Amino acid sequence: MLDVRNEDAVKRAFDTVTGKFGGIDILVNNAGIVPHFRWGSPLWPPISDMPHAFWDSVIQTNLYGTFNCTKHAIPHMKNRKGGHVINLWGGGGNRALAYMVTKNGIRTFTHYIAGEVKDDNICVVTFSPRFAIATETAPQEAKDRMPSPEVLGDGFVLSAQLPMDSSGKCFAIEDGKLVLEEAMQG
Repeated sequence: MLDVRNEDAVKRAFDTVTGKFGGIDILVNNAGIVPHFRWGSPLWPPISDMPHAFWDSVIQTNLYGTFNCTKHAIPHMKNRKGGHVINLWGGGGNRALAYMVTKNGIRTFTHYIAGEVKDDNICVVTFSPRFAIATETAPQEAKDRMPSPEVLGDGFVLSAQLPMDSSGKCFAIEDGKLVLEEAMQG
């Protein structure tokens, strides 16, 4: 298990992967603290009641984790003359303030890092599932009423095949195809 908040651990992990497999072609930044309200988890505290440690934990995991992983994957991608970074974006709804700050920060990060690494043939995109999903850790009741990860089909594979002119943009899966999320651009 990798703590994405720990930059030294992230660097060691990426160096180890490169040593074992010869490089890094694709990074999916998916680690995060997520408000599983639709799974029946309690609402997060409003800002006036939110402990600073809670805020820090979400920001450090979601936003710093994306930064750390991207920072340490890019040199390996440059060595291979290209790659893809796929950052997850998704809505958390009301009472998910810290989560939404990180996700909108990641969207902005995607836009600017895409410009930074464009000449290195590294395509950086945001992928949005568009809705809450019940993963393997969800309670059975949530799994019974919500879509599973399979609903995303080949979304991640298709994101990893996007051409460079897609870099900096946000995509979602629709009818088995990637579509540009117009509402998220700009």
